[in-house]
Amino acid sequence: MYERIGGKANLKVKQKRIIGPRVLENYKFLQDIAKTKSLKKRSNIIKNASPNELLTIVEVAKNILSSNFPLTGRQKNRLLPFVDSIRKISRARSELGTRRFIQNGNGLNIIPSLLLPIIVEAAKHLITAN
Repeated sequence: MYERIGGKANLKVKQKRIIGPRVLENYKFLQDIAKTKSLKKRSNIIKNASPNELLTIVEVAKNILSSNFPLTGRQKNRLLPFVDSIRKISRARSELGTRRFIQNGNGLNIIPSLLLPIIVEAAKHLITAN
C-alpha cells in the first residue's frame, strides 16, 4: 500500500503478527490464566497444566523478547518491570523448570501482563479463520 506524503510515495508496511499453532491449540488455557485475578486460582491452573500448556507460556515469552510479536508502547511499559522474570521464563528448557519458576518465583504475577496481547491477537486470528 502506498501513501502520498509531500509529493513522495512512501511504502507503508504493516507488520503481520503471526500466532503459532501451539498458542492456538492452548488458547482456552491462556485465556483462563489471564482472566483469573486470584493468585491461588492461577496457581491451581498452573499446577494442573499439561507440559504442552506450560511450554506455550515459554513460547509466548520467547517470542515477545525476540520481537517476533510486536508490542505497543503501552504494552512494553507494562512488561518492563518484569523483564528479568520474562527472560527466565523464556530460558526454561523443560516443563518442570517452567512450573517451578512460575509457581515459586515472580511468575504468577506477570502471567496476565505477558499473555494479554497474545490472547487478543489469537482471538482475532480465530475469528478471521472461521
